[in-house]
Amino acid sequence: MERLEELIKLASDYQSRGKFSQAIGLYQKALKKANPEEKARIKRDLALCYLRSGELDLALKEVRQAEESFAQLGDKIELAKTRLLLTRVLLEMGKSEEAKALSMTLYESYKGTAQHKIVGLSQKFIGRAFAQLGDYGQARKFLQDSLSTFRRADDEGEMLIVYNYLANVDFSISDYKQALVNLEEGLSIARKRGNRRNEAFILGNTGLIFRKLGKWSKAEGYLCSSLKLYEGLNDALEIVRALISYGRLKVLQRNLDRSEDLLNRALALAQEHGYEREKALSLESLGDVAKERGNLKLAREYYQKTLDIGRKLGQKDIINQVQRRRAELFLMEGENLKASKCCEEALEISRSLGDRFEEGCCYRVQALVSEAQGDPDGAKASFQEAIRILRSIEDRFELGITLLEQGRFTASVLKDRDLGSNLLQEADRLFSEIGPGCQYYRGLVKLQMAKVEMAFSRSNEALNLLTQAEAIFGELGERGAQDEAAKLRLEVEGRLSRATDSEENPYLLLKELSRKPTSEAGLRNHLKTLLHTIAQRVGADQGFVAYRDTDGLKVAERVKLRKEEAEKALYLLASDTLEPGKLTVKLSAQGRFSPLRVGAFMVMPLGLRDRLDGIFYLAQKPDRGGWRKEDVQFFVAASEHIHRIVTDLRVEGLEVENLILRAYQTADRYGFPRLITNDQKMKEVLRIVDKIKDALGAILVIGESGTGKEIVSRLIHYSSFRKEMPFMAINCANMSDNLLESELFGHERGAFTDAKTQHKGLFEIADGGTVFLDEIGDLSPRLQPKLLRFLETKSFRRVGGTKDIKVDVRVIAATNKDLHVMVESGKFSDALFYRLNCFTIELPPLRQRRGDIPLLANYFLERSNQTSHTRITPEAMEMLVEREYPGNIRELENLIINAVTLADGDVITADLVEEGEKVAGESEGGKGLLKESVGSFERDLIRKALAKHGGNRTRTAEYLGLSRRGLLKKMAKYNIVEETSMNKRSQWCQ
Repeated sequence: MERLEELIKLASDYQSRGKFSQAIGLYQKALKKANPEEKARIKRDLALCYLRSGELDLALKEVRQAEESFAQLGDKIELAKTRLLLTRVLLEMGKSEEAKALSMTLYESYKGTAQHKIVGLSQKFIGRAFAQLGDYGQARKFLQDSLSTFRRADDEGEMLIVYNYLANVDFSISDYKQALVNLEEGLSIARKRGNRRNEAFILGNTGLIFRKLGKWSKAEGYLCSSLKLYEGLNDALEIVRALISYGRLKVLQRNLDRSEDLLNRALALAQEHGYEREKALSLESLGDVAKERGNLKLAREYYQKTLDIGRKLGQKDIINQVQRRRAELFLMEGENLKASKCCEEALEISRSLGDRFEEGCCYRVQALVSEAQGDPDGAKASFQEAIRILRSIEDRFELGITLLEQGRFTASVLKDRDLGSNLLQEADRLFSEIGPGCQYYRGLVKLQMAKVEMAFSRSNEALNLLTQAEAIFGELGERGAQDEAAKLRLEVEGRLSRATDSEENPYLLLKELSRKPTSEAGLRNHLKTLLHTIAQRVGADQGFVAYRDTDGLKVAERVKLRKEEAEKALYLLASDTLEPGKLTVKLSAQGRFSPLRVGAFMVMPLGLRDRLDGIFYLAQKPDRGGWRKEDVQFFVAASEHIHRIVTDLRVEGLEVENLILRAYQTADRYGFPRLITNDQKMKEVLRIVDKIKDALGAILVIGESGTGKEIVSRLIHYSSFRKEMPFMAINCANMSDNLLESELFGHERGAFTDAKTQHKGLFEIADGGTVFLDEIGDLSPRLQPKLLRFLETKSFRRVGGTKDIKVDVRVIAATNKDLHVMVESGKFSDALFYRLNCFTIELPPLRQRRGDIPLLANYFLERSNQTSHTRITPEAMEMLVEREYPGNIRELENLIINAVTLADGDVITADLVEEGEKVAGESEGGKGLLKESVGSFERDLIRKALAKHGGNRTRTAEYLGLSRRGLLKKMAKYNIVEETSMNKRSQWCQ
C-alpha cells in the first residue's frame, strides 16, 4: 500500500513536468489517506494543478475548500498562502477587483512583519490586478515594491517573475526600451536557474516588443521559441497566449491562413478552459483577419463579442483596443457617426491608461473620421498628433501606416503634392526597414503614390509606380490589390494615348529619368546623374544645382564648372529677386548677368510659394544658338525631379546639423572633446551613432590611431539610456595579460601573491553602463575566450573566484588593425570577432577629411589658448591642410598646442608650423638622435608651458594632457625649475 508522502511527492513531480492528469489522480488518491490538516494542503496543491492545467472553475472550488479548512484549523500562515493562491486564480479568471481587494488585505496584514514572501507576493498580485484594470501607475509602483522585497530576501525565482510583469506594464504604456531592460534581467535569472517556464514567458514578451518595434523576423523567432517551450510544459493558459501573439504577427505579415489557424486553436483552448480574457483577445484578432479579407460582417461580429467580454470583465485595455478597431470598421462601412463615438471612447481610455501606442493609433483613426466628416483642419491636426506620438515610441509599423494615410490625405485633400509624396516616401522607407514581411504595405504605398502622380497629371511617374506595385502584389498573390493596380494602369495608359498637347510631352521625355530610384547610390549620386543627363538632353554646356541649408544657399552638384565658378554664378543669380517656380530664360547673358560669361541660360528657383529651397541653372557657351521650345519644356519638367531631391537634401542636412549639435551638447555636458566635423563620411558616422546608441549588442569602432575612436565611443554611451551609468575605458595593449584580466574581471583576496584585498573589475564597476576596450586586436589568445564568454552570458568570475557575477554592460571595442586578416591568420578568435562585430563604425583618417582640418585647428586653438586671441595665418592654415597626418587628429592637436606654446605673439605663422614639422623630421631622421631630439623638444615645451601658467603645475599638466604626477616626473627627469616671476608670466599670457 502506497504511503501518503510517496503519493504527494510523485504527484508533485508529475505536476512539475506538466503531466497534470496523472498529478490530479494521485492528489485525489492522497486525499483519502490524509488527516484534516494534510487534506487542506493537498487541496491547495490540487487547486494549483487545476490552475496550471487551465481548469479554473475546479481550481477555484479546491482553493476555496482549502481556505475554509485552514481558517478552521487557525493556521494563519497557511491561510495566507492559500489566499495568495486564490488571488492568482481570480486574476486568471479576470476577476481583477476581487483579486485586488483580497491581496490588499493580505498586504496590510503582513507588511512590517518577517513574512517577506507573503508581503512580496501580495505586492506582486496587487500590481497585476492594477495592470488588468488599466491603472499602470499603481501597477508599476506595487511591482517595483515587490521586486525590492524579493531582492532583500534574495529570492531570485520571484524576482524574475516580477521583472516579467514590470515588462508587461512597460509594454502597455509603450516604453519598449525599459521593457527590454526588464526582460533581459528576468531572462538572465531564468536561464541561470534553468527555469524553462519563465524563460518561455520572457521570450514571448520579448517577441511582442520586437513586433512593436517593426523587427518582425526577430519577433517570429522569439514567439516560436516561446510557444514550443510552453507546449513542452503542457501549460494550457500560456499556450493560448503564445498562440494569440504568434497569430497577431501573422496578421501583420499577411499570412492570413496561418494566422487564422493559430487564433482558432487559441480560441478553442480558451473556451475549453474558461479563459475569458484570452477568449476576447482571440476573437479580436480573428476580427482583424476577417477585416483584412474584406468580410466586414464577420469582423463586426467578432469585435462585438470582444467588446461584450471586455465590458463584462471591466478590462479597459480590451475595450480600448476593440473600440479603435470598430471605429476603423465603421469608417469602411460609411457609418461615420458610429465611428466617431467608438474613436472618442477609445481615445479617452488610452489617455487614462497612459497607453501611448493606442493613443497614437486612435489619433490616426480620429483624423480619418474628421476627413470623412469634411473637417480637413481637424484631420490635419489629428494626423500630426498621431505622428508625434508614434515617433516618440518608435513603433515603425503603425507610424508607416499613419504616414501612408497622412500622405494620401495631404496630396488628395490638401492638394500639397510635394509634402504628400515626401510622407509616402518616408512610409516606404519604414516598411522597407522592417523587412520582407512588409512588402504588401510597400505595395500599398506605391499604389497610393501612383494615384498622387495621376492626380497631378504625371502619367509616366504613375506608370512606373504602378509597375512596382503590380510586381509586389503579384509575387505575394494579393489578387485584389493587383487587380486595382492593373485597373489604374489601364486608366493611365488611356490618358497617355490621348495626350497630344505639349504640356505632357516633357513627362514622356523624362520617363527614363523618373524610373531611376533615388536610393540607388544615395541622393547626391542620383542628383549628379540627373544633372549630367538633363544637360546633355537640352544641349547645355554647364550648370549646377544649389540648395539651402542652415548656412544659406550652397552648390550641391555642378557640371563642367569649377567650384569657384559655380559659387560665383550662384551669388550673382541669388542676388536677383527669385520667385519659386518662376522660370527665367535668357538667350544671352547681358546687363547684370554679363559676369556669367555665357550665352543662353535658364534658371528655375526651386521651392514652394515664398520659400526658396534651391536653384537649378543650365547655360550654353556663347554663339550656340539658344534654346528650343522643347528644351525649355524638358528643363521645366526636370525641375520637378530636381526639386524633390533638393527637398530631401535639405531635410537630410537639417537632420545632420541636429545630430552634430546634439553631439556637441553631449560632449560639453559630460566633459569630453567634441567630435568636430563637416565631412560627409563623419556625418554618416553620426547617423550610425544615433541609430545604434541604445543597441544591446557590442559595437566595434575601426580606425587608425588618433582618429577619435574613444570620443565616438563616449558619444555613443552618453547619448544612450546608459548615460548616467559609468563609462570605463582600458587599453588592451598597455598591460600584461594577468594585470589586464584583473582590471577587467577583478580578483578575490588571495587570488595571487599581491592580492591582499578583493578588487572589483571594470565590468563589475560599470554595471548598467559601458566598457570601452581600446586596441582590442592586442588582446591575448588566453583572454579572448574569457571575453567571448562574458559577451555571450553577460556574466564572469573574478580571478580566484567561484561565483558567477551577472552584470548589464554594453561593450564597445576599438582597433586600428584589420581583424579580418587576424582571424584568417588565427591570431584572433573568429567567434569573438563576430560577437564584437554586431555593429561596426569605421572612422576615416584625417587625410580623407581635409575639409575638417581648419575646423579642428581652430577648435584646438580655442581650447589651448583661452586667455588670449592667437590666430592662424592663411599660409599656416594652408600648410596644415596639406599635411598627411600619420597620427591623425591627435597629431594635429599636438601640433597646435606646440605652436601656441612656442609662439612669441598672438599669431601662428607658417614658420611655426614648419618648425614643428622640422622637429618631427629630425626625430625620425636617425636612431641615435631620436631620444635627444624628443627630449630637447619636450624639455623646451614643458618650460614654456610652466611659464605660460605662472608655474601652476596642475594647470600646466592639464594643458599638456598629463597627470600632475606625470608632469612632476618629467620635470625631475629634465631638471626643470619652473619660473614664476610676473615678467615671465605676463610674457606668455599676453
